[in-house]
Parts: sequence; C-alpha cells; structure tokens
Amino acid sequence: MVKRVMVSSKQALTEDHAAFISGGVSITASSRDNRLIPSISRVLACSVSADRSQIRIFLVRSQSLQLLRDLSQSRMLAAVFSLPSSHRTLQIKGADAEQTEVLAEDFAIVEKVTAAFADDLCLLGYSREFARAFQAYTRDDLVAIHFSPCALFEQSPGPDAGKALELAL
Repeated sequence: MVKRVMVSSKQALTEDHAAFISGGVSITASSRDNRLIPSISRVLACSVSADRSQIRIFLVRSQSLQLLRDLSQSRMLAAVFSLPSSHRTLQIKGADAEQTEVLAEDFAIVEKVTAAFADDLCLLGYSREFARAFQAYTRDDLVAIHFSPCALFEQSPGPDAGKALELAL
C-alpha cells in the first residue's frame, strides 16, 4: 500500500520539485466523476506560488471540458510532470482543485514554459514546429486551475517508481 503524504498549511513542495514542475515538462492532469470514471487532459504549463504551497496549471478549455466538469464536482486532481529527455517524472495530487481566472501575467508564463518544453523535445529530434503545434492554444481558450499539493510521488521509471516523497516544511 502506498503511503500518502498530506500537506498542512506549513508544508510545500521543495525548491527542486517546484523548479522541475514549472520548468518546461510534459504535464497531464486527471480527475474523476461521481461514478469514479476518470477524465484526463494535457496541460500547457504550470506555475508554483512563491511559498511553494499552491500550484497553478494552464489547460486548453475546449480540450478539457470533461476534466473541468469533474473538477467542479470532486475537486480531486492528479497531475503528472515528466521531462521527455530524461524520463524524470513526478505525480502530485490535490483535493482542493478549482478553476481560477487567467491573469494577464499568466500568458507570459505559458509562453515561457511551452518554449522550454519545445526545447526539450528538440533535444530528442522533434522539430520546433511540431513542438509548438503540439501545444497550440488561443488566449481566449486558456483556463487556469489551482490546487494545494496533498501528496507527492516519484514516478520516474526504476525501483523508486510509486514511492511517496516528503514535502518541505
């Protein structure tokens, strides 16, 4: 059985984990409906609050309708952050996810993070055009979700995959 690490108001992601998840990785978010049927969506970018206790993810609304419906009911979210060139992967769960307004400064975050992700894909031989098309969006179709991490897991391939990780105090 996997031990879940719960976050209190004084806990947060470590600096390393916060830098990793907001640094241009592949991100997928999932939730579930009341019948426990899962929903999933690609995420464009992520930002972490200065105290590392809040995470904001940015999705294409038109591609995430079921996930958004499920989050509005359950508020449960699991996000997977993976760097394609190294396969380093973390999973973060939240139990208080909710949709928030996209702020003017969020567009710069999305552009910076999607460019960093494109750079990583280029290291693997993909064209920049492919990488940018993979993450195409329009400003009016962008949606933000914020949540507090309540569990953190190592998910990189290898013997520690699934291991619960401690959060910073």
